[in-house]
Amino acid sequence: ASGAAPWLTPGQEPKNEEERRTTVMLQRIAYDLDEAGVGRVLDEKGLAGAYDAIHVPRSRRHHANLAYAFVNFLTSEDAVRCIRACAGRPFGHSTPPRYCVAEFSFRQGADFVSRRLDNTLSNPKARGRTRARGSRDGSAADRAA
Repeated sequence: ASGAAPWLTPGQEPKNEEERRTTVMLQRIAYDLDEAGVGRVLDEKGLAGAYDAIHVPRSRRHHANLAYAFVNFLTSEDAVRCIRACAGRPFGHSTPPRYCVAEFSFRQGADFVSRRLDNTLSNPKARGRTRARGSRDGSAADRAA
């Protein structure tokens, strides 16, 4: 398995079906991106329809994102494509450019991403600033508070 995916650091490659990972953490993204913005950038990178949940934590004080996002992909292969397409490249528009760090999230799965989003939505100060993005075919409705 080592050497098969040179864009991954050692220990990130799935070893078997039970250990397949689908959730990616994108770091150093442009501060003005929300869930829809992250989705647009992923779509531009050829990942349209490959993900089912996005969460972008936001600062309560500055109303900007915290420069990272969690994205859950439908397959481990899609997650690897995301890492390959995003790592070391600009993610969104910022001056000066910020180069993305993309890696598997320690926590995995759409449930994790959705729970993070639900926790944000249950906070009255955050309500209305963050929303989940459904799948591209509309089968997953936007989550409500």
